[in-house]
Amino acid sequence: MALAGLTLFALSSCVSSGLTAIPKPDTSPVSMTGKCLQGNCQEGEGTFQLDVGGKYVGKFSQGKFNEQGTITLADGDSFAGVFNYGRYQGGGPVVVGGKKGTCLKDSDCLNGAGMITFEDKAVYDGKFRLGKLEGYAVVTTPDGKTYKGTYVKGKLEGPGTITTSNDVSLMGNFKNGQLNGKVMIIYPFGTRFTGTFKDGEYDSDGVMTFPNGITGKCKEGNCIDGTGTLVLSDGSSYRGGFKECRKNGYGIFTSADGGIYRGEYKDGKRDGVGTYIFPSGIKYTGSYKDDERDGRGVYFFANGTTHTVYYDKGVLKSED
Repeated sequence: MALAGLTLFALSSCVSSGLTAIPKPDTSPVSMTGKCLQGNCQEGEGTFQLDVGGKYVGKFSQGKFNEQGTITLADGDSFAGVFNYGRYQGGGPVVVGGKKGTCLKDSDCLNGAGMITFEDKAVYDGKFRLGKLEGYAVVTTPDGKTYKGTYVKGKLEGPGTITTSNDVSLMGNFKNGQLNGKVMIIYPFGTRFTGTFKDGEYDSDGVMTFPNGITGKCKEGNCIDGTGTLVLSDGSSYRGGFKECRKNGYGIFTSADGGIYRGEYKDGKRDGVGTYIFPSGIKYTGSYKDDERDGRGVYFFANGTTHTVYYDKGVLKSED
């Protein structure tokens, strides 16, 4: 989804407070020097030990890696495919962090700009140094999340964004691959959430802004995905379960006029069995669907009498 014109540059100025210096990508040239262990490492085939750790096995021309070959680094990551006078050009299988994939043809997934598609459907698209993401990259994970930002030694550092498969966007600063500090979350249904994260998890200072302009402060707990207490600017409050910043599961909502609902929610709406106590003291217990009374319900009056009714999508259909 569009991020309303927000850029990573703008984001860095509004959410970077409280963070230590952000590590910078290593842009220094990578030397693939070393020594020949066996074979013909000038014009032929051989095995070449790399000074940076690991080895190259394959063809040589003019003393450089050329045509088909495989580099295996000291950490076990390997890159097979086509080389062009020392430069890797993809087109073959790779193993990165134990994950198998393929480096796109004519891309350098070893020391340059390239793209790796993994067997588990993950995708790395960006700059690499010794097989690790180093610099700006876009990473798609198997669960459909997309991470955009600057990577240092394979981990996201500094301003970045996460977009989930259902178009939820999280924007903030990353430290060691995790969101830390102020974070903004934008939901496709219009709600925005800002709060402080620690090591990738919500920590404190949560504020929601709803499409109608009403705001809410998360006074305790987790008002994103968990259980918490939300106090709203219109005088109402909610205590209960949340999912994607919407009321979900069992909760208690108190309106500004003193009315109280206790019951089930789904996607921010009353859904299931619930009880509403009117400011006058009259109580209603019954079924709800899509935030409306739906099905059988019973009114309880102060004098002890009851009244059974039947609703269809909020419209009274019959009563006993």
